[in-house]
Amino acid sequence: MREFPEKFKKRMMNLLGEDFQNFERCVLTEKNVKGLRVNTKKISVSNFLKINPYNLKKLPYNADGFIFNDENIQMGGEVYHQAGMFYMQEPSAMIPVNSVKIKKNWKVLDLCAAPGGKTSQISNALANEGFVIANDIKFDRCKALVFNIERLGLDNVIITSSNSESLCKNFSNYFDMVLIDATCSGEGMFRKNPNFIETWSQKNIERCCDIQQMLLLTAAKTLKKDGLLVYSTCTFSLEENEQMIAQFLSAHPFELVEVDPKIVQNTAPGYAMNNEYEFSKMRRFYPHLHPGEGQFVAVLRKIISDGEEFCNCAQNKKCEIPNEVLAFLNSVGVSIDKDRLFIKSNKIWIIPKSHVILKNNVVSYGVKLGEIKNDSFVPDHAFFMAFGLEFNNIINFNGDEQKLKLYLEGKSFNWSCKNGYGVIQVNGCTLGGFYAKNNYVNSLYPKNLTNKDIFIKNE
Repeated sequence: MREFPEKFKKRMMNLLGEDFQNFERCVLTEKNVKGLRVNTKKISVSNFLKINPYNLKKLPYNADGFIFNDENIQMGGEVYHQAGMFYMQEPSAMIPVNSVKIKKNWKVLDLCAAPGGKTSQISNALANEGFVIANDIKFDRCKALVFNIERLGLDNVIITSSNSESLCKNFSNYFDMVLIDATCSGEGMFRKNPNFIETWSQKNIERCCDIQQMLLLTAAKTLKKDGLLVYSTCTFSLEENEQMIAQFLSAHPFELVEVDPKIVQNTAPGYAMNNEYEFSKMRRFYPHLHPGEGQFVAVLRKIISDGEEFCNCAQNKKCEIPNEVLAFLNSVGVSIDKDRLFIKSNKIWIIPKSHVILKNNVVSYGVKLGEIKNDSFVPDHAFFMAFGLEFNNIINFNGDEQKLKLYLEGKSFNWSCKNGYGVIQVNGCTLGGFYAKNNYVNSLYPKNLTNKDIFIKNE
């Protein structure tokens, strides 16, 4: 059996006291817990449960969240997953976003967004009225972020790859909420990723603390007065959690805020380092007490404005939309406010309803509608996924496994339908687009997503 590093063990014994043995046994001998969160942009929880083929158990602190117990199913290749009905998310990772009641018109910055679990949570809560900027400093990680946002069909997300200096130049006193899912030493992931035990070191904790301080400074600069800062890690280190927040509070005009009562009921209070701050408002999630891995969360409110609201955004000048694009939208029956259409290098984007267009380090301006190629318009997979419910040409599969499998393999098949572009759905959720002529359906499912071993559940 693996053993904890001695320094880590001593610290956890001090934190947990008599409960340490239960913690140690849980982390070193038990299996990690998997979670699933329904994507309410695509399907309601009630409708998902009607077709749910999985062994799920409701989470007490997330109306959309479940514990997932089917170990033999590879969910990444499962057709309901491909259709964006849900996101596989570790149960305790749902806690930070659920710690606050997000208002639908908020402007939100997710500072360390990849691979997109918390971004998609925020997006669902905003219900297409507000928007979220999903940022990750590592451009390579943004690829997974783009993939997940497209699969889930979210149209209120802007994806950027900026460092803290750039973000502070482009935003000041602007956001209603900033989420920091901070880079950390990962002690809370020891059960899920046992190799983390072998690589644990005090030096790594110190390195992570430097990054966390920089992220907190970015949040302080970009948040507006009364804006909320949600800080989370998946570690137990005092230096990265309670001590980090205490140091930040001592130098910045913020106050601790009580998290949502359901989160309080399913977490432990923060470790009381002294009497100066209300450490009980900080919350710790321990795997031996609740189903999930280790997590820490603290919510802070900015209580003083330190300048004017500023966003380095471009105005969406009314540009002439190519006739091919307008003809396409008309043919499929999708109505888009022209003020939301933005053209950049022959690519046509549908920006969030807030009409925000960022100038720097943008990976995705919103939903990619398509691209002009050789004087022709080619629609993008992201558009089908985000606006598929509005199409007037829909093939909805409920039980025809063979035709659905052909589609996902990128193959063509015969089906009685209208000529032109349309979408393939499974139980009312869009999988992607097609082009039909004379009842011959050409699959437009992206080649990089085709999966011949797709798992299709019998209805």
